[in-house]
Amino acid sequence: MVEKKETAIKGIILKVKDIMTKGVKSIAYDKTIKEAAENMLKEKVSLLLVVDGSNKPIGVVTRKDVAFRVIRKAESPENVLVAAIMSAPVSAISENLSAVELGKFLGERKYKRLLVENDNGELVGIVSTTDILKAVANNKI
Repeated sequence: MVEKKETAIKGIILKVKDIMTKGVKSIAYDKTIKEAAENMLKEKVSLLLVVDGSNKPIGVVTRKDVAFRVIRKAESPENVLVAAIMSAPVSAISENLSAVELGKFLGERKYKRLLVENDNGELVGIVSTTDILKAVANNKI
């Protein structure tokens, strides 16, 4: 019989902020997919937050978007703007959501990653299934 382990460090329930990746890389909506791909490679990320001229989040673009919405359709990455393929609107979860609730949320909606905001509504990071795997591997969960 396997004993179920509580999602906690020293009695404290883990929250999204304990396992998320801090910071979110962004790109302007009027940049090209080529520029987005270059930024993703340089920053070693698979998602960029798309912002408008006022630096307000309006969408996200992922490496999967680049592969399937541009390259697969044989479109030129130099001629396609980020705004044309981004996913919108942007939604985020609270950094204070428990890791258990996060797991349920990701599983129910089949998301791989979510933006994270603090109590003031500011984007503070991103949490992904990879972050959950790292937490499990490091005995946090």
